[in-house]
Amino acid sequence: MSTREILDQYVERWAIKVFFRQSKDKLAFDRYQVRSSKGIRRYWLLMPLAHLVACTGCGEAMPFEDGYAYIYSHIQEERLRFIYQCGARHVLFEEVLALVV
Repeated sequence: MSTREILDQYVERWAIKVFFRQSKDKLAFDRYQVRSSKGIRRYWLLMPLAHLVACTGCGEAMPFEDGYAYIYSHIQEERLRFIYQCGARHVLFEEVLALVV
């Protein structure tokens, strides 16, 4: 292949490489283990769906990193709200810990 053809191929693959890097870094793609073929097929459907939600699930299209940070911050906020509400209802610490860990 010529240098130009190699560069063209690399440019075509760049988005794929970015997707897999983001999936490994933020969505634990490289740490999850699936043993059945059914589980693998489901996981391969869920991974791009999670990526899509991070890019569009905030009501507007945004880069993956921004969408992930937005969703992550809202999850943390909801988690703190839940813990606060448990405290307001005098739920024992051990019970709250069992629910959030």
